Amino acid sequence: MFRPEATMRTLLVGLALALNLLVFGQKAAVSLNAFPMMSVADGRTTVTITAEIRDSGGSLVKDGTRVVFETDRGSFRGGATAETRGGMARAVLLSPSSPGVARVRASVFSLNAVSIMEVEFVADRSMLANAREHLEIVADEGLRYSTQDRLLEAKGEESAAVLRYRGIEIKAADIQLNAVSWEVRARGATVTMGRHTGHYREVFLRLNQRRGLGLRVERSVTPEIVTMGTMVAVREKSSDSIRVDDIGPDGFQLSETTDLKDFQYTDISGALSVVEAKKAVVYPNRNVQFQSANVRLAGQSVMTLPLFQIDLASSTPVITDQFFRVTNNAVNVDYPYYLGLAPGRTSFLRLRYGNRFGNSLGATDGTYLDYEYKWYSGSRMDGGLVVSGLGRDDWGFGVRHFWQPDSESSLSGQIDFPAHKNVNASFGASRQLGAYQGNLSVNYGQALTGQRYRFDQTLLTLNRDPVQLGRSPMTLTYGLTAQRRTFTGLTSDSQEAAGFQARVDSQPLVLDPRNTVTASVNASKLFGTNVLPGVAHGASVYLQSSLFDGLYLQTGLEYSRDGYTEDLLGAARFTSEAAYSAGPFNLRGSLAQALDADRTSAQVGLDYRLGSLWRVSYGYSLDRYDGGSFLDQSIVLGYRLGFREIGVSYSARTKRFGLELLGTRFN
Repeated sequence: MFRPEATMRTLLVGLALALNLLVFGQKAAVSLNAFPMMSVADGRTTVTITAEIRDSGGSLVKDGTRVVFETDRGSFRGGATAETRGGMARAVLLSPSSPGVARVRASVFSLNAVSIMEVEFVADRSMLANAREHLEIVADEGLRYSTQDRLLEAKGEESAAVLRYRGIEIKAADIQLNAVSWEVRARGATVTMGRHTGHYREVFLRLNQRRGLGLRVERSVTPEIVTMGTMVAVREKSSDSIRVDDIGPDGFQLSETTDLKDFQYTDISGALSVVEAKKAVVYPNRNVQFQSANVRLAGQSVMTLPLFQIDLASSTPVITDQFFRVTNNAVNVDYPYYLGLAPGRTSFLRLRYGNRFGNSLGATDGTYLDYEYKWYSGSRMDGGLVVSGLGRDDWGFGVRHFWQPDSESSLSGQIDFPAHKNVNASFGASRQLGAYQGNLSVNYGQALTGQRYRFDQTLLTLNRDPVQLGRSPMTLTYGLTAQRRTFTGLTSDSQEAAGFQARVDSQPLVLDPRNTVTASVNASKLFGTNVLPGVAHGASVYLQSSLFDGLYLQTGLEYSRDGYTEDLLGAARFTSEAAYSAGPFNLRGSLAQALDADRTSAQVGLDYRLGSLWRVSYGYSLDRYDGGSFLDQSIVLGYRLGFREIGVSYSARTKRFGLELLGTRFN
């Protein structure tokens, strides 16, 4: 039977593959990686940011290519610039003093390339433990996971669907889990939490809080006198009453709640992309691992795999969009084939074609086959091994590991051999010493072939835990620092210094229900050889506003005199981020403008739905630095064809039209 929609999709994919042979103007692609991906917002912990830069042909860029690192939360220790060695550049991000998500930006102005990633900073180490925990679900009748809803359902006869998580066991006729919020709903369930067990008709639990509700029906029997003619008889009358229990680690007790909305299930029967399996291991907010997986799209089976994993961060309900995309006529493939999946360890081969070109449209060329092995154990251990570019001349490998031997100590280390021609290594150690915290950071780099160079840096700090300043909403952190740095190559440089540092942070100051202010001031001074004169200092103030429903706005002023940043990016800058949504209209934008240097970064994205089938989007991206600039404006007209959205784009920079396979958008 002729199916016009299926035929059209086939033709579009074929056309995209053909158009990929065209040459576009992208000069490079930047891939960012953070280790660890999540850390504590204590103003002292560090995260290593690594940028890999490849040219338009997919090869690593030459040594000495300058990369500029910027962030809207925290700061970069030892300066915000680095030069590539073996196509890689590395910077050390110092955590902010308040929790939130930091947007880290790496720019290569000489190649008009930029990339942005997010690093999450949480309030305390207990939240890190929750982020690395997992739960298991098995069911004799199988599991169904909806990528659109991020919900997993398990069904089994006679309580044969089982969920296990940290001393909690739920055996039920059916279970529904929200993989993002940790919420569980179950029917016909037996709940065991520690030494306590209860039998319920319906259950609602928040697993990360280990608390919830259980609904059960109690049947009571009362005597009733019945008169039949001249005879009187007594018979039993039964009635049912609903009882709701509070479920918690201290036991199951009668609840005062009368609201039963938490027990309501979400219908996922119409989900576009579904993964069916016999067993699932869920890492909330990270990924879901499946055994004996059958991946279905629009009701049709598209792949059957013994092992499969899906990333919870993916926003598209079309599951194949995680592996295959077409943007501006360029194909990007990123497909993992899993060799082993088990709690605590994952191994797979990853096939890649092309690299995403930052936030712009398009990708660079190049085919890659990587081997990756990852391991983790709660909040105590996390690490991985990557062998990249198997079969390529520029193959390389790297190892990283994080270990927390106890609640007050942590160790981390990573070593990379980019293109097997250089070695870059770093080591970090942290220890709580009463009211103080000591941190040791060591970085090392050396060329193994070609032009010789060697770099090593050691930094030791001892910081006081934040001290409340009287009754004010301000906290003071102070400490000592010592560092040693040497570089030998075409030129030589060294430094040996010691000094002090101090920082004052404000708690969020609520001006009114729609406006909140945070502020920070810092100062540091080094004594020794080859140090900058004077006292390095900086300050920042941010205003978070919600002027009306649907609008979020953050504006800030930042000032820094540290001997590094002001020479490159200016000492003072204005920043702003905005997000607005109303009906068919969506807006997201950001601006960073130096007030005393030629540095501007701006991005704007507009999206407007024209009915149920059509959508138009506009993108604006500007990077200006030291007389040079990179500007791109793009327009995309999208059309919903069946469950997929296709589109035509136009880039003002390349002055070319492009084909887009945009996935599916449900608004």
